[in-house]
Amino acid sequence: MQIISYYKTFFLFNKRWNQPKVKEQLKQSIQQKMQQGTIPSDKIINEKMLITEYWSQWLDLNQTDFLQLIQKNPRLTVQDHQDIQSLILDENARMGNWVLGMSIFTYGVYFLGLKKHAMFYNRFQKKSPYKIVNYSKNALGCLLVMSTWSIILKFFFEQAIPNQLSKKGFLSKYHILKEEVYL
Repeated sequence: MQIISYYKTFFLFNKRWNQPKVKEQLKQSIQQKMQQGTIPSDKIINEKMLITEYWSQWLDLNQTDFLQLIQKNPRLTVQDHQDIQSLILDENARMGNWVLGMSIFTYGVYFLGLKKHAMFYNRFQKKSPYKIVNYSKNALGCLLVMSTWSIILKFFFEQAIPNQLSKKGFLSKYHILKEEVYL
């Protein structure tokens, strides 16, 4: 009894726990586990079982990624899956073009204006007697600039994917509303 009261006080502040849709989904998953035999079928579904099931599924229940919600939908057709994959490939190709363009722009600014600046001169212009060290410095600099731009631009392109999905009509087709996801 003390464990159940502990769970009750622990979940007082959780708004998702109080929603009937979440409770019903948890009960269905417990019943499926009872049918599979992982949980004894003679047990009655109580609050403690619901809470432990909630913690085992809390990442899926609080899912806000529209792409994952659509891909996990059981009504997803093969054609829609191919359309979503082509949309993701197009977005990745656009992001790659932007990363390459911004990296070239960064190197252009550096070589045209900042290369002779006193702050950068002593650090980057010193040549090593070994060519492999100089080539590795250049390669590491290119890799650093490209990875920095890819991290920055990935954030913006990931924000654009839900808009692309809604333009193509996938959110309305699979009954995923933005208001329901962010409850």
